[in-house]
Amino acid sequence: ECLGWMARLCWDKKVPFVIGDVENGFPGCKISEVLEAMEAVLPCMLPSFLRWCERGYRAYGTGGARVDHVVGGMPEGDPCVHIFFGAFVVRKVQQTSEAVRATGAAGEAQAAPSAYADDGGIFGHGALAWRRQWKGTFSVKDNQYVDAGRSWEQCRQLIREQDLDPDEYRITCADWSDDWTDEQKAQARRGDAAELPRGVKDLGMPVGNAPFMAAAVQAAAEGGVMDDLHALR
Repeated sequence: ECLGWMARLCWDKKVPFVIGDVENGFPGCKISEVLEAMEAVLPCMLPSFLRWCERGYRAYGTGGARVDHVVGGMPEGDPCVHIFFGAFVVRKVQQTSEAVRATGAAGEAQAAPSAYADDGGIFGHGALAWRRQWKGTFSVKDNQYVDAGRSWEQCRQLIREQDLDPDEYRITCADWSDDWTDEQKAQARRGDAAELPRGVKDLGMPVGNAPFMAAAVQAAAEGGVMDDLHALR
């Protein structure tokens, strides 16, 4: 909820932000990097982490049949994983912040990184500079750049200036949304974008202009009605 409200505040104040997702989440973590993070961030739990690594975990298939016993990796669903993965993300944020401070000029725009499990957000005018220095991996398909104060062309230029590829980002901005349907995109190209919904969902919370928010509320209301109908039946 905090991340969602940060995104809403940024949208309202025309402050850009980046939304991303750690690639493959828990299972994709390298144990060596998690170990380094535990040593740096949570050394008091290092013995527990090492015992957890030695024990591994069992993987079950359809019908409850055991299909494998894995040593290494971080399975979703294990209650310990949220602690270990949290330390991993905190460490990556620390390393990235150190790199940003080391390379940034005095007075340069700043950014505030934040994360919930494997979903991350970078809020502020320095969001793209911070994203460029990120010491982990983000899933390209989930990259989103949101900037309510700039045009699509301006957003793409800003992304290029940070040596990032604008084609690897879905952009939602003052005059465009890559999440629009083909019909909506055609309408925008005709110069009729003002009334179109522009926005994103950050951890399920809608963030955007009035038409986008109205549509999100209507969809939630209709979903609630359908849930009630299913319950009655």
